[in-house]
Amino acid sequence: MNFKGQFTGISEVARNEKLRLFLNLIEEHKIVGIASAIPHHIFFPLFGSHPHKFVRNPYFISFYGIAGRLIAYLAANGIKEKVEFIFDFQPGSDQMREAQDGWANFREVAPPEYHDYIQVHPPSFLDDKDVVALQAADLHAGWTRETLMMIDRGEIAKPIWDPSGNKIISIGVSWGLENLITIFHSMFGYSPPVATYTFQYGLTPNGPSYALL
Repeated sequence: MNFKGQFTGISEVARNEKLRLFLNLIEEHKIVGIASAIPHHIFFPLFGSHPHKFVRNPYFISFYGIAGRLIAYLAANGIKEKVEFIFDFQPGSDQMREAQDGWANFREVAPPEYHDYIQVHPPSFLDDKDVVALQAADLHAGWTRETLMMIDRGEIAKPIWDPSGNKIISIGVSWGLENLITIFHSMFGYSPPVATYTFQYGLTPNGPSYALL
């Protein structure tokens, strides 16, 4: 999108056509996209001061949301294999450590049926130049974030590669206040106190931001 890397020096028209060809490849191979997006302005007033560190980590609930959506999809399609979770390698970032910490805590509270699908070991972190499927995942995550931000601004979300990509199956969740309270209750058996908080939806002073997997 920023005309860098392999897109350096090409025109906007050529970039858009290249993106359409890439989206056609994803459609051809029937790759399923799964995303979990948590608005910071909802998550942190609710969980930011929780005494347990892993609850304050948005990756924890994102793992829960992604695993739940994925397992439901696999079960509905008669697939019983365990899932190998692979994320993009991000040197110098705390996100890898947070993801691994979130994974261990997620396994502790995951329902028994989840364990038929999830591995004991934490996710792997590999280079998207070696694992090209990560490039499709990166595009899916980026477009999910952009779509949510456009909706917050009252804009119509339409990708520049349209109509390519319209047949891609996308299973995602954007957590709202009620969703987060429900998922918290399902994990811990009680609902977090919310009476003392005022939740503000829509644009924040610096624009909306999301924790996204």
